[in-house]
Amino acid sequence: MTPGRPVPPPLARPVLPNNDAFADPAADPDTDPGTGVLAAAYGAVSADSGLVPLTVARRAPKADDVEIAIEFCGLCHSDVHTIRGEWGTQNYPLVPGHEIVGTVSRVGSAVNDFAPGDRVGVGCMVDSCRECESCLDGLEQYCENGITGTYGAKDPRNGDAITQGGYSSAVVVDRRYVLRVPGNLDPAAVAPLLCAGG
Repeated sequence: MTPGRPVPPPLARPVLPNNDAFADPAADPDTDPGTGVLAAAYGAVSADSGLVPLTVARRAPKADDVEIAIEFCGLCHSDVHTIRGEWGTQNYPLVPGHEIVGTVSRVGSAVNDFAPGDRVGVGCMVDSCRECESCLDGLEQYCENGITGTYGAKDPRNGDAITQGGYSSAVVVDRRYVLRVPGNLDPAAVAPLLCAGG
């Protein structure tokens, strides 16, 4: 912080509906190591539906995956444009949200840089080809073969399933696209920063 600049107050925790579907995914009996998790979500079922309660199936964590219990997700104007189909045809249902902060609930067998309980974030992309010059240089956002967006994108490593975003209770992401969030930062204030690309 700049000396003399006032410190903003911490943001309040959102109030969720009193609904068993919003239970902690880490405590869900359907999250044993061989299965994915059913995540409670808000998404659009058409360009003019607005957001409605949904359930989305998250893949079982693969060796390099991190499963995250989502605590905060920012609202970006691009979410609104995408839901309305203003930036091209969309596949519905569509769960938006690419400003994700949460806590690691479990990790794949090859993940050694994150552990359950770690505070983490996910930005606007969840994969890339990992083979082109840009990806090999650590510039995945310039992937010559195209990135996999956090929502509304085909996920080639998951049978071309359409990715679903952070307006949900849980997400599974390859560790390469997960960022550590320092414990001294307000997670609600961190979420909007992830719009910059993570």
